[in-house]
Amino acid sequence: MKNSIPLFALILTLGLSNCFSQQNIFAQNPAVSFQVFYDELSPYGTWVDNPDYGYVWSPNVGPDFVPYATNGHWIYTEAGWTWLSDYAWGWAPFHYGRWFNDPNYGPMWIPDTVWGPGWVSWRSSDYYYGWAPMGPSIAMGYSRPYSVPYNNWTFILGNRFGTANMNRYYLNHSNNRNIINHSVVINNGRGGGNHYNGPDRREVEGRIGNRIAPIDIRERNMPGQHMENNQFQIYRPQMQRNNAQGRAPVPNQFRDRNEGNFPNQRTNQNRNNPPMQPQPNRPFPRNDRNEVPQRSNQPNNPPPSNQNRPQRPNNEQRPGQPRPNNNPGRNNQPQRAERPSNQNQPARPQNGGRKRN
Repeated sequence: MKNSIPLFALILTLGLSNCFSQQNIFAQNPAVSFQVFYDELSPYGTWVDNPDYGYVWSPNVGPDFVPYATNGHWIYTEAGWTWLSDYAWGWAPFHYGRWFNDPNYGPMWIPDTVWGPGWVSWRSSDYYYGWAPMGPSIAMGYSRPYSVPYNNWTFILGNRFGTANMNRYYLNHSNNRNIINHSVVINNGRGGGNHYNGPDRREVEGRIGNRIAPIDIRERNMPGQHMENNQFQIYRPQMQRNNAQGRAPVPNQFRDRNEGNFPNQRTNQNRNNPPMQPQPNRPFPRNDRNEVPQRSNQPNNPPPSNQNRPQRPNNEQRPGQPRPNNNPGRNNQPQRAERPSNQNQPARPQNGGRKRN
């Protein structure tokens, strides 16, 4: 009986410690509105008024940008596999909301209120791990059929997963169909069932040959994220769509999705333009593809005809001469002198014109 009391106290202490530890992991800052998203992300991209999703965000990145693949890697935290982005703005778009591909803008981000370590779907095979951003309104346990486009998946060899430079080892998308046909979906919910945990940690340890120690998550009181002393410090407040007055906030600068003529393929030039707010009766400058560019500083003269071109002496055809050789492979070779005919030459005297002695 005496031994059971200390044992019970030890179990109670461990239980309380684990409870406080879990509260520390998922502790949240005071609630804020979407205005934080609008203000903090504006320097890094453009807000667009989308008719389907409201205000969505397009980052100022290159045309090869892929969410959850470019400039970042996966780390294992007490919340599961967590995306650690190298972008200064990565604390928000990779941990709240969803990504989708717009035909004009490319990848665009839809804000949402729930924080997660990474909003992706996972796949696994004997040799590879793969993940793909979850589409709009897609969550765990989605009842309707949902198929991720095959080119949205990012695959990597299992022994390279989780390394800081793993973006060097992504497989080409041309292999995706074959890998998808030989892999399975990872369905392991975490965090109240609102996101997938990803590959099993012990399985990954066996593939990479190293032990993985979970990284602690610590709260920041200002937007941003960084690693320090083996701790992942990130700003993850409770998000609300409306402000304290119950009004929906609006970005200070935004573009209208249906105004202006934007190129279908993103380039670095048009992605780095500063955000613009549309003004009444002032459409964005147009650059229609059907418009023919005008040549400058060049006379608008027709090309010379064959009639005015000077004739080449070597190629001039005369009666009694063979046709010139127009073989392109011999144009650069000197022309052989033609032997004159005997028709227009005086008769040669007998014996070469020399007198006999």
